[in-house]
Amino acid sequence: MGYFDMAIRNRKTTWMLCVLFCLLLSGCGQQECDFCGQNKFCREFDVMGTTRNICRDCLNDPSLAVSGNVARSYAELYENGTLEYPLESPLRPTEEPEEEVEDDGIPRPDLEMIMNGYDAEADIRQRLLAEQAEKMQESGLSEVSSDEIPEPEDVSEPKELTMEEIISAINTSLQSDNLFLVPTDGTGAEYILYTGNTDLGVHLKPSADSSRRLVIEQYEGASSSDYVKAIIRSILPYINSNDYDGLGHEVYNNTIRLGSSTYLNVRFSTLTHTADEIEKGRPASEFIIEP
Repeated sequence: MGYFDMAIRNRKTTWMLCVLFCLLLSGCGQQECDFCGQNKFCREFDVMGTTRNICRDCLNDPSLAVSGNVARSYAELYENGTLEYPLESPLRPTEEPEEEVEDDGIPRPDLEMIMNGYDAEADIRQRLLAEQAEKMQESGLSEVSSDEIPEPEDVSEPKELTMEEIISAINTSLQSDNLFLVPTDGTGAEYILYTGNTDLGVHLKPSADSSRRLVIEQYEGASSSDYVKAIIRSILPYINSNDYDGLGHEVYNNTIRLGSSTYLNVRFSTLTHTADEIEKGRPASEFIIEP
């Protein structure tokens, strides 16, 4: 074999070795990039506790990391609790504090209980029965039946007083203000408000029939304060109340503001007379109570 042939053979061998080396080199170190998803020369990185293969292109330009495989794998890590969202992340779940509800032993009916026919009144009644039975057993008494549980008292209408009882109740109430009523005669058709020996110019005129109508009159020159006291003290027996400063004032104020009002089927109204009427003997003002 000549020198020329040997040189050609050596060149072929060298070329084949170079090709083989390039092939081996091209297959060594190439991996699927976890960001762009392409087979490239990658380096391993520890990203938040997870090993990731990242190519140089993705490292130099993060905008190239468009592959969905890494997003899916990271989402799974967050969803299964391996990783936690940052505190400022809007995806971080928030735990609402549970409201503390005082347990009184009575169940709060929900929709399911109501749909199943839950009867709150019957439940409470059973609890009352059990409590009463327990107390009686502790006292050595026999067990009671549900019929023996007292029902709530019905709200009844105020007792209907006679006209005589109403005047007596008003007179008793007026004593708190050092006031009292003096009849003008023995018929009980008219009473005058006094303090000591002084006529205060306030008259009370009860009806002579069974209507129990009462008119409180303020004559010219009479004190408005005494007149108001007589009115409120007169209102109280009709509404079965002793609440002078509360309910009594409320009924009076509503009547003065509106001209008339009704409470417990009792009508209250007020009138103011003209100067001509006063000159003819009429009172300056009237307050009428009509059951």
